[in-house]
Amino acid sequence: MAMQSLRKGASSGILKFFLMGTLVLAAGGLVMTDVGGFFRGGISKSDIGRVGKTKIQAISFDRSLRRTLQRLGMSPGEAYKLGYVDQFLNSEIQGLLVQQSARKIGINVGRKHIAAEINKIVEPMALGGRSTQEVLDQILFSQGMSEGTFVSTIGREVGNGLLMRALRGGSSLVSDDMAEDIFLFQSEQRDIDIVVFPDKELKDIKAPSGAQLEALYGAMKENYAQAETRNVILLSINDEKLKATIDITQEELRAAYDDNIEAYKVPEKRKLEQSILSTEEEAAAVLKAVQSGKSLKGAIKAETGEDSAYIEAQDFEEDGMLPEIAEIAFKAGKGDAGGPVQTALGWHVIVLKDIIPPSTQSFESVKKDLKEEFQQIKLSDQLYELANAIDDLLAGGASLEEIKQEVEVNTIALPVFNSFGQGADEKDALKDHETNRVTILETAFELLEGETSAMMEMSDGAFLAIHVEKIQPKTYTPFAEMRAEIEKKWNEDQRRIENRMRVMALLSAVESSEKSLKGLAREQGKTVKSLSKVKRQGEAPAPLNSRAVNIIFDAPVHGYALIETQDGSALVEVKSFSFPEGEDEEKTKALSKNLATGGQNEVFQAYINNKQQNYGVVINSDLLGRLYGPGSEL
Repeated sequence: MAMQSLRKGASSGILKFFLMGTLVLAAGGLVMTDVGGFFRGGISKSDIGRVGKTKIQAISFDRSLRRTLQRLGMSPGEAYKLGYVDQFLNSEIQGLLVQQSARKIGINVGRKHIAAEINKIVEPMALGGRSTQEVLDQILFSQGMSEGTFVSTIGREVGNGLLMRALRGGSSLVSDDMAEDIFLFQSEQRDIDIVVFPDKELKDIKAPSGAQLEALYGAMKENYAQAETRNVILLSINDEKLKATIDITQEELRAAYDDNIEAYKVPEKRKLEQSILSTEEEAAAVLKAVQSGKSLKGAIKAETGEDSAYIEAQDFEEDGMLPEIAEIAFKAGKGDAGGPVQTALGWHVIVLKDIIPPSTQSFESVKKDLKEEFQQIKLSDQLYELANAIDDLLAGGASLEEIKQEVEVNTIALPVFNSFGQGADEKDALKDHETNRVTILETAFELLEGETSAMMEMSDGAFLAIHVEKIQPKTYTPFAEMRAEIEKKWNEDQRRIENRMRVMALLSAVESSEKSLKGLAREQGKTVKSLSKVKRQGEAPAPLNSRAVNIIFDAPVHGYALIETQDGSALVEVKSFSFPEGEDEEKTKALSKNLATGGQNEVFQAYINNKQQNYGVVINSDLLGRLYGPGSEL
């Protein structure tokens, strides 16, 4: 009866989310148990990290992260891939370090000050005759907090803010002279003469002995390794055939819809474009560009050089958004831009694309989804039954052929692959199984030859078992086959070393004023090439590279330097230096502003680094990857 009730109720949107939430918690429990264990620096395997004596528990961290990401319309997997999970964790760690520092130095915020801060939050929301207490009660209910916890949280945040403002405030001034000097340093240009000595000019390289080549082979042996590979067969349940046998009546669907009509009422929504930027200055510049007529995506690209901070337009309900963003979005008119506003993920700028009025989804519009929900529930039951049956057969020693005769399963022979999933000619052997790549690789390289894993439920809902048919151990290409290649490398290395020694001797000659660079070039049968206005920053002109440019700008004017090029070594004479004509006042002001911001951030980061050393910070990176990385179960 209990299962029947669940099946009936699961067709509703509300119970669907309840069931999904339960499954997530169950999966979370499995992940938290973490068979391998991650006990590092005194943190348990279910902790994301520790700051001083304060633990960052995985469950509470996950709840906060998901609440934030849900309001941005972003999944944890996407956030992990883009680096937002690390950014969110870093924000949490910094907050705890500042909190512990404020407590240690005795920053104590009075109750009157806290009450004033709470009033600033509550009063703007007290509309339509509601009292401030009613608004506060609603906030506490939505956040799952007691009034005491809320008050202490606000007090802590105010204290943290006082300390952070004190840290940043002392490093906000940059003199005009300092900004001009740094601008000139960055924009300096140099005129040089260069003479190139290619390695290939050295012909008489002493032939290496067999012992020398074998020693080089030994040092480079891993370059000639043929990685261990596995022949793997996947067993999967044919869920399409199972799904075709499931019948759902129209009456069942209609009853489920009528019983849960409230679940199909859609509140007013806002269609928003968003951007998440690193600094308030960037966000302000993007907002200004949008307000002057540019698209949000175009403004982001113009300001940052790329559009990775852009999030395409999505529909949001007010309760499903971060409060900071909802406050702007639900007061804006269609086409308005808003921001910058800061959240744990960065600085946001939004554009309101449309206002979608409230509505109720019709039965016809949700009937298909309802049917799929019913089918999925019944299908899941049958899949689990079949998976258990296959596990029983495997435990009894049944072969793959015997299992295929007993149960409707598919078998897929994968291309031979190594531990990175690479097959022949370094092609991706798992390109058709990207969703389950991590699980397939880890399981395949844990099993012995001839072994088969238990049936496993994948992150995409599929059930798979992995059978290792054959193992090809790691091998190395024999020295005899690689001798010619190794000898070639030996000769190239020796030629480069001897050429550099030759050019170093020539450098000594010009530095001692025995010869000029042009005279030395004539003597060596070389041509002097002149390069004008070589810049400290930007793309280096041929044959220079970025490392060579750094050496040139470290050399004195009228001095000499030895640099390496792609083809050999070269001598350089620094003839003169110059600066761009006309002072660029706008660029100098922008640099001054950036220096001030950079100074503030540097002071704050230095303080945070110091407190990190004092209190100790430990991060469980493995657990983060398991929770949110590719192939995660959550």
